Amino acid sequence: AQLALMHRIEEMIQIPLETNELAEDAEAWERGVNELATEDPEIAAYIQQLEEAKDTADLPEATGESIAREFERYLKRRGKEGGAAT
Repeated sequence: AQLALMHRIEEMIQIPLETNELAEDAEAWERGVNELATEDPEIAAYIQQLEEAKDTADLPEATGESIAREFERYLKRRGKEGGAAT
């Protein structure tokens, strides 16, 4: 979700943001979940339920304020890691 938000912010402000580390973390997390799902049928069933619920849920549109808060958190996190906010 954070990665999708960052890509949306990039589109809005038309400035590329550094998302490589976030993308790598998301991929690693997804691989870990997939491994767990292949090892445990209960976990696989639970993941499927979550995915189905996500697909059918009516999620509210992100407000400008919530996008701005998330963007500020991203910039603060980058600052703490020693990266320059570009």
